[in-house]
Amino acid sequence: MKMNDMYSKSVLLQGFLAGSNFGDILIAHLFYVHCKALPFREVDFLQFRDYGIGEFCRRELGYTDIKSFWECLRHDAFILISGGYLWDHRTFMTARQRFFWFFFFPLIYQLMGKPVYVLGAGGGEVLTPWLRKAMVHVLNKSQIVYVRDAKTKQTFTCYGVGEHMKVTADTALAITPAMLPAFETKADLDSQARGRRKLLFHVFEANGQNRMINKNVVPALLDFMKSHKEYMLIMSGDNTEVYQPKIQNLINTIRQQFIDEGIEVFDYTYHDCWQLCALLNEVDCIVTPKLHVGVVGVALGKSVIAFPVHP
Repeated sequence: MKMNDMYSKSVLLQGFLAGSNFGDILIAHLFYVHCKALPFREVDFLQFRDYGIGEFCRRELGYTDIKSFWECLRHDAFILISGGYLWDHRTFMTARQRFFWFFFFPLIYQLMGKPVYVLGAGGGEVLTPWLRKAMVHVLNKSQIVYVRDAKTKQTFTCYGVGEHMKVTADTALAITPAMLPAFETKADLDSQARGRRKLLFHVFEANGQNRMINKNVVPALLDFMKSHKEYMLIMSGDNTEVYQPKIQNLINTIRQQFIDEGIEVFDYTYHDCWQLCALLNEVDCIVTPKLHVGVVGVALGKSVIAFPVHP
């Protein structure tokens, strides 16, 4: 595509944006800003029932455009951005959700003869046969397919995706300190730190799967903090609309254990993906169960201990 031709082009972005997950919204912001910086005539997000951009993501991105179903089909190209995960539980409801999140609109675009680009997808086993066939068809008909890791490529290759599929890296690894805003409570954080190194314990409520956190991580972190007075402890979580009450209860329970041992805790409440990135840039060490908190921490050169609590 020639540079002069791009001014007349419009593009539709789709990701895993109906909810309020930090990593998905951060990646949506990265793609949106980058596409807006290119000379596209129009850059929009998919808006379709519960499978397009949600209110939480709209607020964080400042995205106010409202498009109908038919308007979402009028763009010149479709980009399936990274975020979310191409897999299923082998249940009809999960397969149906994955189909509308990832493949319904790409299939329509391909039927209309319009280009589809898959940029930075991650995936695992897709056990529902009809969903797997839809995925392989979409990927094989796409102009470009980049997956975020070699394991995803290996899995999709076994399903029949062609050699045009390439491995890239997680989109969030593109983040650099120069891209970040100033941390809003830096003065308070530095004042409480009193010259100590900063350790962030980032907490996520994963549908009750927190036995490992309470049994293994919290006691180990307690022992570390008691024997390393050169560190201060910061606690934060995902302030999501879905999980916020559970997350706050989990944070309060864990915080009290540290306070009972005489350990100071600096609290930071999540409200913006870039401010959380700015906090990650302020700390020295990060302990987290969240993939993209760890990925951004690594991109910013921090010491990261990441442990999964997702299914």
